[in-house]
Amino acid sequence: MALTDIIEGNPRPTLRYSHGSTPLKSAHKIYRPWWLVLLWFIGVPSVYGEDYQQSVTINYRNVAIAGNTASNLHLLTGRFYFAPVEDQSVPYAEDAFLSRTGYLSAGIGEIAIDIGDGYALEGDVYQLGVTYDHAESPLLLEALFGYTEASDHEILSDLTQDEYSLSVGYFISKQSLVTLSYDALLFRETQFGTDLPDYDRQGIRLGYKNVEIHRHGGGYRMEAQVAQVAAKSAGTTQTNTDILVSGNIYLSQRNSFGGAILSNSGEDPNLEGQSLSFNIERYLRQDFALQLAFTKFFPANSDVDSANTVYFSVSARI
Repeated sequence: MALTDIIEGNPRPTLRYSHGSTPLKSAHKIYRPWWLVLLWFIGVPSVYGEDYQQSVTINYRNVAIAGNTASNLHLLTGRFYFAPVEDQSVPYAEDAFLSRTGYLSAGIGEIAIDIGDGYALEGDVYQLGVTYDHAESPLLLEALFGYTEASDHEILSDLTQDEYSLSVGYFISKQSLVTLSYDALLFRETQFGTDLPDYDRQGIRLGYKNVEIHRHGGGYRMEAQVAQVAAKSAGTTQTNTDILVSGNIYLSQRNSFGGAILSNSGEDPNLEGQSLSFNIERYLRQDFALQLAFTKFFPANSDVDSANTVYFSVSARI
């Protein structure tokens, strides 16, 4: 299965390689100016209650397996909403969802992947997506595409990964959404000049999201998902079922929330186990937010390593 889950930040990774402890090279040089731009937002007065139509986020993710770094990702993402997102006196994290506003999204970043013995693949990540959502229609339509390429020319190792996702959603109420999604992934890898078998994965996911808002601006968000995933490599097909439940509670009126995610994966021996995530998000101002999340994977089989994922983001609205 190679490095697929490491690239995605999946806390259930399976690697062919031994994991060395050699530090990864820096992969964030091109993003330093963006940190200055976002820090500038802190010093600019915020007009509470104003609408916004763009957002930009700097994302950082580290995946560690059995205590050793496996990958570092630095990703810059942006959204352009088709109409201004109106302030509705709801938690800031949910105003776009509850206002039913569609958007274009794009991302560009760098990834470094430790493959052991002092070597690290380094490459680029690209993302593009479009979401149709309008208050006058109960339907939500979404299409996403992602591409990753990484290499280490010293050992003639290269990889590419294509990801696609199509989703159809239906709002059963103003605050409740049911989705059906199809996603596909194609992973290609070369080691020492030799092509390894392609890894092809396809999945169907059924999801549900509900947001409840109290009069004072607090509330909670609950999400659930069940997925059936089939992966094929070297002529062998593995089928896996994932179940995910998450809950977030909004605190301090509109600008803070914390929550947890519990997921279970079965059937595939390399993926079988449970993952537990904790996350917090704080809006320092209406247009500036920090988010931190930690995920721990507990494998069901003793020959599969445990894994930790740390995620941090800084977001600004324009």
